[in-house]
Amino acid sequence: MPESKPTGSPSPQSDSSSASGSAMESVRGHARAALDRVRGEVTHVRDVHGGWLSIPGVRIVLWVLIGAVVLFAGRSLIPRWGGGAASGSGDARTPTATIQAACTVKECEAVFAAEVPMDWKPGRLSCVRCGKASAMRATRCDACRKLFANAESEVRCRACQERERAATQPAKKPQGPKGDDADDGW
Repeated sequence: MPESKPTGSPSPQSDSSSASGSAMESVRGHARAALDRVRGEVTHVRDVHGGWLSIPGVRIVLWVLIGAVVLFAGRSLIPRWGGGAASGSGDARTPTATIQAACTVKECEAVFAAEVPMDWKPGRLSCVRCGKASAMRATRCDACRKLFANAESEVRCRACQERERAATQPAKKPQGPKGDDADDGW
C-alpha cells in the first residue's frame, strides 16, 4: 500500500518531525517483520511437531496418563508430609478416649479426667476422690462455665440453681420496731 505524503508548503516544524517520523516508520517496519517471523515459526511448530495433539483420542490418553501420575504421586507423598493415617504416624487410633467426669455425691463433687474404652456406653464410673461408682460424664454449666455431674439433664450446676432460686424468691421485709415506735421518724 503506497504511503501518502503531506502536501503543501514545508514549514520548519515539518522538517524536524519528518526525521522523527521516518525513524518511527523504520521501527514499526522492523516490529512488523519480527512479528511475521514469530507467526511463521509458531505455525511451523504447530504443523510439524504438534499435529498429533490435534487428535482427540491422543489428548484423552495424555490427560488420563497425567492424572494417573498425579494420583499415584499424591498417594505416596501425602503420608510422608504428615497427613493421613499411614503406619507409624501419630494419628493412629487409640483404644481409649479421655473424657471429663464428675462425681454425683453432693459432698464430693470431684471433677477429673477419665480414660474410657472407645466402645464405652455412658454410665457410672468410679470417682478418684471418694472411690464410689458415682461419677459420670461432666457437663459445663451455662451460667458459670464450671464442670458438674449432670444426673437430671440440668443445664446449670447446683450453686447456680440455688442462686437463681434465691433471686426469684420475694425479699423479706425488714423486721423493725412494732407498735407506736414504728410511726416515729426519730
